[in-house]
Amino acid sequence: MTGLVAARLWLAPLGSSLWLDETGTYWTIQDGLTGIAGRSYSPPQSLVYFYIAGTAAALGGASEVVLRLPSVAAMGLAALLLYRLGRRLLGREGALWAALVFVCWKEVAFAACDARAYALGVLAVVAAALMLVRWLDTGSYRDGLCYAALASLTAYLHDLFAVMFLVHAGYAAYVFGTGRRPVRPANAAAVCAASGILLLPLLAGFGKLVARGSIFSYAAQAETSQLFASFAPPVVLGSILAGLLLAYFVQPAGRLAEARGRPERMLLMVLWAAVPPVALFAISLVTPYEVFVPRYFLCHVPGLALLAGWALRSIAPAHKQVIVAGALAAGALAGFGSLRHATFAHTGENWRDANRAAARMVRESRMPVVVHSGFVLPVNEVLHGDSLAISRYLAPLSLYPIPGEIIPLPYEPGQEAEQYLERLAADRLAGANRFLLVSRGGNGVVAAWLEGRFAGTFERTRTRQFGNIALLLFERRGRTAAP
Repeated sequence: MTGLVAARLWLAPLGSSLWLDETGTYWTIQDGLTGIAGRSYSPPQSLVYFYIAGTAAALGGASEVVLRLPSVAAMGLAALLLYRLGRRLLGREGALWAALVFVCWKEVAFAACDARAYALGVLAVVAAALMLVRWLDTGSYRDGLCYAALASLTAYLHDLFAVMFLVHAGYAAYVFGTGRRPVRPANAAAVCAASGILLLPLLAGFGKLVARGSIFSYAAQAETSQLFASFAPPVVLGSILAGLLLAYFVQPAGRLAEARGRPERMLLMVLWAAVPPVALFAISLVTPYEVFVPRYFLCHVPGLALLAGWALRSIAPAHKQVIVAGALAAGALAGFGSLRHATFAHTGENWRDANRAAARMVRESRMPVVVHSGFVLPVNEVLHGDSLAISRYLAPLSLYPIPGEIIPLPYEPGQEAEQYLERLAADRLAGANRFLLVSRGGNGVVAAWLEGRFAGTFERTRTRQFGNIALLLFERRGRTAAP
């Protein structure tokens, strides 16, 4: 059942249009492996991931499917390693439940078919936890050094996933505190030293992230209700409760078997589930950095899945587990699975069809095309002609090109942006017979500003919607609309 659910949730959207951030991946790797370092905006992007994606594109071509295959493979391997870790911590039944809950998690399903680094980061997180448990159980130098390498790799794949070191430290401290110490002090010191050495190259990048991180803080202020929802998403919790209710009606005399676990292993699962979201929530509350975004603490989902496996394995008799598992799978497919999208789209952004339609509208003319992509682009970078920043801002046009005169529209509102708009209107739009606005999210504020600015000379003659991408054609009054 787990494999079938994963196939439906993870594979169906592979051929759909890339969304905004995925076009940023293509933009970074489009010049081949030698051009990645110069194009990577790291931090917060992952050079390790870009080289993996670049290798995939070099071998299989830069198509949507090829760009997403590394994530599919990584998340599949993460599910397998989570099952292995679950068997070690919970036994076979608990491990099966953990794998199913993991596969049915909305953010996991999204990351599994997403051309970004999150799936590989989750794989590193699960692999590091497995090696940590093995190392603290056996004291093996090899396991310890593997743990150090994998835990450090986690931070290279996503800076914020480094919060997992707090989880590891808490678990290790408890194990050492129990007096059961198969790991010798020299062994522990060597592993800590190896981790520190491997993390040293990230320090410079982390400093830049702290210095510039506020421009990437686009999320809304975190709320306590969102924190609680991160532990019990409605689809997963509702599906499990519905399955339990159905199982009760099938056989009311059912029971819950006693679910026990070793204290240190329970502690690992609790810390793993709780620390990442709580830490990012706290950062969002006390700093200017709004980092409480589900994908930024995606690393906590395996811990929650293990806790769910620990609880659900106690359902008895066995056929009731089948009922609850079926309800969970059905809930995931109905709640956010690709079955609800007629086109099996990965997201609501259809840049591919939007830009193709824009290209047909532009044809061979010199019609200006104003692009509001949704990437962060400070006005001063436009005014100072930062070609690399502007090129990245126009990443959706790198794989899906639009001919004509392309004009970037800065992300941020404010006085500088309005002054830029006025200059743009006077110098580059006022003399045209028509122009096209390509906008993520419709960008009604800019469309309204343009309509007001050109009320006597231009009118909006056509609007086309491609999911979350809007094409708005403005033509000089008195001219016939373009075909």
